[in-house]
Amino acid sequence: MSADINGVGEEMLPGSTKLILFNLLKILKYFYSFNELEKEIGVPSHVLWRYVTLRVTPEKKTAERILSRIREKKLIEEIIAREVSPNRDQPWVIISKPGLIELVALNLAYKIKKTKIDVVLPTPDPYSIPLATMISSYLRTKLCVPASYLPTEHAIVEAYEVASGVYSAVALPRECFIKNSRILLASLSLMDPSYLKASLRIVLRSKSKLTLVYAIFGDLNMINTMLSNYYIEKPQITEARV
Repeated sequence: MSADINGVGEEMLPGSTKLILFNLLKILKYFYSFNELEKEIGVPSHVLWRYVTLRVTPEKKTAERILSRIREKKLIEEIIAREVSPNRDQPWVIISKPGLIELVALNLAYKIKKTKIDVVLPTPDPYSIPLATMISSYLRTKLCVPASYLPTEHAIVEAYEVASGVYSAVALPRECFIKNSRILLASLSLMDPSYLKASLRIVLRSKSKLTLVYAIFGDLNMINTMLSNYYIEKPQITEARV
């Protein structure tokens, strides 16, 4: 996983460079003290405190300079390497750490700034819903959260196997989708083909377009194989780890 905040500016997320800096500093504060951030980016700790608490706001050029410094020091990569990578088999740890999912979601929003997304759809597992919620918040897009049951007249329903001989169902409101909606499928750990298969069938039945598959961890061979089975033109895959 890599951080990509090159060219951070108004075109990347709704709001100004100042708002972007505020969001990022607020998240970084979960992982660094103000004194540590002062040493890393060269801004006095009392000034950073004023920015985070909105006592004052920096000029646009100052905000751009601080963002550039954060990029140069690779602070985002450092957090991800330290907090995300070691917890591949413990997704609940990633979800439970304050600020971590926010950082991952904000990092993705930077990376796909030119990709048009209409709906963020989590895979039908409990760990992916918080991730998808944060992504949709930063992208300012619709979020469609799967449920195990909805009245069939209002839902698209797919069954999937959660264990040998054990089945569950995923249901999504039809109102979530309009024809040709551009979907971002988000998953914290996309290792189980049953979750991906159910999600792909939902997207197809909704007559939407799967634009991007995002997974913090994933079985890339499985993802590519299944996408090839369902799509002639495969969507973009990002951040999948093997």
